[in-house]
Amino acid sequence: MLVPPGITGAIARVVYDRALPDLVNDGDTNVLIEVFPDIVINAAMVDVSVHLGRVQDVQLWEARYKEALKDLAALNARRRGRMVGDV
Repeated sequence: MLVPPGITGAIARVVYDRALPDLVNDGDTNVLIEVFPDIVINAAMVDVSVHLGRVQDVQLWEARYKEALKDLAALNARRRGRMVGDV
Protein backbone atom coordinates (compact mmCIF):
# COMPACT_ATOMS: atom_id res chain seq x y z
CA MET A 1 0.00 0.00 0.00
CA LEU A 2 1.33 3.43 -0.94
CA VAL A 3 0.48 6.50 1.10
CA PRO A 4 -0.49 8.78 -0.49
CA PRO A 5 -1.94 6.53 -3.21
CA GLY A 6 0.10 6.38 -6.39
CA ILE A 7 -1.02 7.10 -9.91
CA THR A 8 -2.91 4.22 -11.55
CA GLY A 9 -0.56 2.22 -13.73
CA ALA A 10 2.60 3.71 -12.21
CA ILE A 11 5.49 1.37 -11.51
CA ALA A 12 6.89 1.44 -7.98
CA ARG A 13 10.32 0.13 -7.12
CA VAL A 14 11.50 -0.50 -3.56
CA VAL A 15 15.22 -0.56 -2.85
CA TYR A 16 16.56 -1.36 0.60
CA ASP A 17 19.63 -2.64 2.39
CA ARG A 18 18.95 -5.86 4.22
CA ALA A 19 20.60 -5.52 7.60
CA LEU A 20 19.08 -8.34 9.62
CA PRO A 21 18.92 -12.09 8.98
CA ASP A 22 15.60 -13.89 8.54
CA LEU A 23 13.93 -15.16 11.69
CA VAL A 24 12.81 -18.62 10.65
CA ASN A 25 13.05 -20.90 13.68
CA ASP A 26 11.68 -20.33 17.18
CA GLY A 27 15.21 -19.91 18.56
CA ASP A 28 16.42 -17.45 15.88
CA THR A 29 17.46 -14.01 17.02
CA ASN A 30 19.15 -10.89 15.70
CA VAL A 31 20.81 -7.79 17.11
CA LEU A 32 17.58 -5.77 17.01
CA ILE A 33 15.81 -8.25 19.27
CA GLU A 34 18.82 -8.57 21.57
CA VAL A 35 19.72 -4.88 21.90
CA PHE A 36 16.36 -3.13 21.38
CA PRO A 37 13.52 -5.55 22.12
CA ASP A 38 11.31 -2.56 23.02
CA ILE A 39 11.05 -1.65 19.33
CA VAL A 40 9.56 -5.03 18.46
CA ILE A 41 7.27 -5.09 21.50
CA ASN A 42 6.02 -1.53 21.01
CA ALA A 43 5.37 -2.07 17.29
CA ALA A 44 3.43 -5.25 18.07
CA MET A 45 1.39 -3.44 20.72
CA VAL A 46 0.48 -0.73 18.19
CA ASP A 47 -0.93 -3.44 15.92
CA VAL A 48 -2.77 -5.12 18.81
CA SER A 49 -4.29 -1.80 19.90
CA VAL A 50 -5.42 -1.03 16.34
CA HIS A 51 -6.96 -4.49 16.08
CA LEU A 52 -8.82 -4.00 19.38
CA GLY A 53 -9.92 -0.47 18.43
CA ARG A 54 -8.22 1.15 21.41
CA VAL A 55 -7.31 4.55 19.97
CA GLN A 56 -5.72 5.91 23.17
CA ASP A 57 -3.54 2.80 23.46
CA VAL A 58 -2.46 3.17 19.83
CA GLN A 59 -1.21 6.68 20.57
CA LEU A 60 0.62 5.53 23.71
CA TRP A 61 2.37 2.56 22.06
CA GLU A 62 3.15 4.54 18.91
CA ALA A 63 4.86 7.24 21.00
CA ARG A 64 6.89 4.57 22.82
CA TYR A 65 7.77 2.94 19.49
CA LYS A 66 8.95 6.23 17.98
CA GLU A 67 11.07 7.00 21.06
CA ALA A 68 12.72 3.57 20.93
CA LEU A 69 13.31 3.99 17.20
CA LYS A 70 14.93 7.37 17.84
CA ASP A 71 17.21 5.78 20.47
CA LEU A 72 18.20 3.06 18.00
CA ALA A 73 18.97 5.63 15.30
CA ALA A 74 21.18 7.52 17.76
CA LEU A 75 23.01 4.31 18.69
CA ASN A 76 23.53 3.52 15.01
CA ALA A 77 24.85 7.03 14.38
CA ARG A 78 27.29 6.71 17.28
CA ARG A 79 28.49 3.32 16.04
CA ARG A 80 29.11 4.78 12.59
CA GLY A 81 31.05 7.70 14.06
CA ARG A 82 28.45 10.30 13.10
CA MET A 83 27.56 11.19 16.66
CA VAL A 84 29.61 11.46 19.84
CA GLY A 85 28.55 9.45 22.88
CA ASP A 86 28.70 6.09 24.57
CA VAL A 87 27.82 3.03 22.54
